[in-house]
Parts: sequence; structure tokens; C-alpha cells
Amino acid sequence: MSFPIPAVSRAQRCWPFRLARPSKLWLRRFSTLAGLGLLAAGARAEQIVELPPYAVETTALREPWQYAKLPGVEILSRCSEPTTLLLLDHHFRLRETLTALLPEEFQVQLDVPTTYVLFNDTAQQGVARELVGELRKREGDADSWIIRGMSNYRFGNKDAVALFFILDPMTFGQGRMTLTPGYLRFLLENRTPSLPLWFVEGMLEVYRTAILESVPAGRSVSMSAVETPPLPEGVIAIRPALWISEAMTQAIRKSRQKTCELLPPATLFSTLPSNHTDTIRTALWRSQAALFIRWALDGRSLPPRREALWAFVRRACRQPVTEAMFQECFGLDYAGLEQQLRAYLPEAVKGTFYLSTTRVFEAPVAQLREATEAEISRLKGGLDRLEIAYVKEFFPELAPQYITQARHTLRRAYDRGDRDPRLLAELGLCECDAGDDAAARPFLEAAVLGKVVRPCAHYELARIYYQELLAKSPDGRLTVAEAGRVLAPLAVALRQAPPLPEVYELIAEVWLRAQGRLSPAQFAVLEEGVRNFAWRARLIYSAALLNSLQGRMPEARALIEKGLGVVESAEGNAPFLKLQSALEANADGTAK
Repeated sequence: MSFPIPAVSRAQRCWPFRLARPSKLWLRRFSTLAGLGLLAAGARAEQIVELPPYAVETTALREPWQYAKLPGVEILSRCSEPTTLLLLDHHFRLRETLTALLPEEFQVQLDVPTTYVLFNDTAQQGVARELVGELRKREGDADSWIIRGMSNYRFGNKDAVALFFILDPMTFGQGRMTLTPGYLRFLLENRTPSLPLWFVEGMLEVYRTAILESVPAGRSVSMSAVETPPLPEGVIAIRPALWISEAMTQAIRKSRQKTCELLPPATLFSTLPSNHTDTIRTALWRSQAALFIRWALDGRSLPPRREALWAFVRRACRQPVTEAMFQECFGLDYAGLEQQLRAYLPEAVKGTFYLSTTRVFEAPVAQLREATEAEISRLKGGLDRLEIAYVKEFFPELAPQYITQARHTLRRAYDRGDRDPRLLAELGLCECDAGDDAAARPFLEAAVLGKVVRPCAHYELARIYYQELLAKSPDGRLTVAEAGRVLAPLAVALRQAPPLPEVYELIAEVWLRAQGRLSPAQFAVLEEGVRNFAWRARLIYSAALLNSLQGRMPEARALIEKGLGVVESAEGNAPFLKLQSALEANADGTAK
């Protein structure tokens, strides 16, 4: 049976999964420093509502832009030095404390520093205020999303994040700060290899009951919005659990409910219950995932299980969970686990326990200085560029203005001769956002030649090369040399963090169209991609097809089974079933 390789122009008709460009939107819109993950401690979660973007002019104001660089962070600030340093202190202190609950190895890692753009609320220009006022009308109650005058927005794509703050220096920092659940979800969901879903959802449920806070240095407790005394440095309190609903939780607390339904551990450690519309079943699965994590982290129980949990999660990222694997990590079988969870549940809904970091927090020293024209152009322009995808989705009529603004800001340094590869990458990605690949290509080529650390830049250049070559190929095939041209920037992207699923998918598609056989090292790249992104059906299908075309039948069949387990719809399963039938129909078991 023949499996023709489709041209990109016909991808929607004859390829089971479309070639995707990286998603341009990791947007979370929260108030009260929630984009950073900072939220005024004690604020009710339901008070956090979605917000519009801001447009800030780049013309000079009274306060000059200040710049600083810290590990993993670049700061561009028009706030006072004390306000800027206080926000950074909150950020690093909270991130350090968070490791007591979630070690860094289970958080997303980015090679591109996160950008903070801080703006003094009292110095906004009229044009910005007018735009904000108009957008507030669309969102409803203009006051519901501002608490103590602090607000910010997180914009990002696959490899970079920019945070835009508007701070009122008179009110900022007078209360305790905490990390929002949205920020924790960002850290969990974008980690590579992908974390198991039960761990992500269970950890978020645990965090709903956590107290993680940072108290401003030198502030008295009486100035805090929270009446309870602050926790010691580096300590997180895990308050009593919520079991499915408040009513069910109260019933257990008052011993009115003697027994509770639990899912079998094999079901718990799989994906969501098959019937996603069964909200009660889903709530049980999520509550039980949180119960398991609490049981493992609660140091009041002996023996300690914390390290066993981390070992279990590491292995669950790489392979399906089995009872044997669980027993190797925890020293008990599934029956023993179910028995212990039942015994622990009444304690979980009543008791509080504490987690603490093992390291002494040392705030990094930030040396603020006046920002250069190049730094303002690159960092502020990068923020403007990331806003484009948001505006396209929610305010499409404003998209041309934001594209123009991003181009204008980025070009200010470029037109003065700045050729920083990071700036060139932003310029190229901006043109990709605008849909002008021809304009993007020279910027991306120069950035890649300058060895820029920007996975998306390398991917977009490879994508442009690939589509140009296919447009010239009458049969949709690539020569070895042509394939090498596309693969060269993708090889660099593979060495930068975070890995992008689109990179692996494009590599697989290039190999499907190229001549020659793959080496064991090349198949290892596919295996790495499938391990890192076990939920990407397109990648799994391409890997299965490549294995089958080159006679690796056990690997192909295993990937088909994996794909059938990932895709739930009949339409999504059809390509895998078709490939499976083709293998069975051939005498030698090879798809031809």
C-alpha cells in the first residue's frame, strides 16, 4: 500500500494533522501582579478577571528607562529604584519558596530571559489612558480588576515571556504577595518532558489550599491585608483539603460519611476519566490526585515519601505508569496505596502541614542603570510584538496598529545601526506575526548567523526554507541537500530550551520527503520528541510512518498503539487505523 507524502498546499486535504506554526499565545491576563504570578495575599480567586492589553508610547517621559539584568530576567523600568527592587525581591523570594512544593526540575525552563517592563501608573500618557479607558468599557466593571492599584499582563509564545506592570508607587508593596494558580499552571503545563496530567491537576488542587507569601522587607505585620502572622522565610502552609465539594468535605470532617469512593490507582494515574462530561467523576479524579500528592508530601507521616514522589513523577514523564513502577518507588502495591489513601483522607480534610525550602534565600543584587536606546527598543519592542497575537484574537480591528507599533519600536535601534542578534530575531518574528515571511527571512537569517538563543527564530527560518523548497518541487520531494538546509536551524533549536514540538514535527516531515535511510541517531531524535511530547498525535503518526517505511516494524506498531491511546475521536484515530491495516496487509509487514 502506498502512503504519498502531501505537499504543504494540500495539507488540509491529505495529511492527517496540519503543519503547525508555534502558538503565538501563552497569554494569561490577571490583575494584581498575577501575570508574574504575584497576587495580593488574601485576595479572592474569583476577583481575578481578564484584562485588555495596554499600549505605551516610547516617547520620552519625565522618568528615564532603567535597565537591569538578573539570572533569567531582564528588567526595563520607569518606576523608582525602590519600587523596582521591591518587585524583584518579591519575585525571587516567592520563586525560591515555591521549590518547597514544586522542585525546579518540574518547572518550565526557558533559555530566553523573562522580560519585565515596569511602568509608573502616575506617569501614563494620555493616549495610553484613552485606550485603556476604551478597553475597560468592553470588559465591564473597570474597578473589579485593580487591587491596591497594581496590575500586570503576561504575554508570551513558545520560547519567551514578557510581563508588563503598571504600578502605583504610593500603594505598591503594602501587603503580602503570593503566586497565582495561573502562574503555577504555566510552570507545570509548559515543562518538558510533559508532566503527567494527574500530577498537573493534582498539584493545582493542592495549591488551592496553600499559603505561599512574601512580606515586604521592613513592613510591619499591621500593614498587611492578611490578619494572620506571616509564615517563616521559605515556608509554605498546606491547609486542609477540599474533597470534591464543600458539602462532601464537611461530611467527612464531621464523620457523617464513613466511606468514600476512590478510583482504582491504575485509573488515577491515567488521563482524565473517559467520560469528560461526567463532572462528578472528573472532580473525584482531580481530588484524588491531590490527595495522593498530599499523602506523599505530608511529612507528619512516616516513612517520608517526598523523594519517592519525585522519583515516581520523573519516571511517569518517560513511560506509562505501572503497578510495578509504583511499587519500586514507594514500596507498596496498589492495594496498599488505596488502603493508605482511605485512611489519610479524614486527616487531609482536617489538618494543616508545612513544607520548607532547604536553602537560605539570598536576593540577587540588581544594579539598575539608565537603559540604552538598544535595550529600550529590543525589550519594549519584544513586549509590543507579543501583544500582537493577543490583539489578533480578541481585538482584531486593532491588530494593524499593534503591528505598526511593534515594528516602529524595534526599528528605532535597528535604524541606528544596532545588529544585536536578539533584536534581529524579534524583528524577524514580528514579520512572521504580520504574515510577511519574505520580510522576516533576512532578519531571521542574520539572527541565526549571529548564534541567537531563540528556538522560535530557528524554527521559523526552517519553516520558511521548507515552504520555499516545496513550492519549487513538483513532486513534493526534497534532495539531501535541500533537507539539510531546512534541518540545520532545527538542529540548533533542539539544543535550546524549551524544546518545541513543532521542531520535531517539521524534522519528521522533512525526513518523510527526503531521500535516503535514517540512522539510529536520527531515529533517536524522533524517540526523544515522542517522549517529550507524548500528546502530539501528528508527531507520533509521523514517527510511526517513518519507522514503518524503513522496516522498523515493532517500533511502528508500538507508536500506532500509542497514537490510538492519545487520540480519542474517530476522526483522529482514522490515520493510525489506516496505517495499522496497511502493515497487516503487507506480507513483509512494511508500508510501501
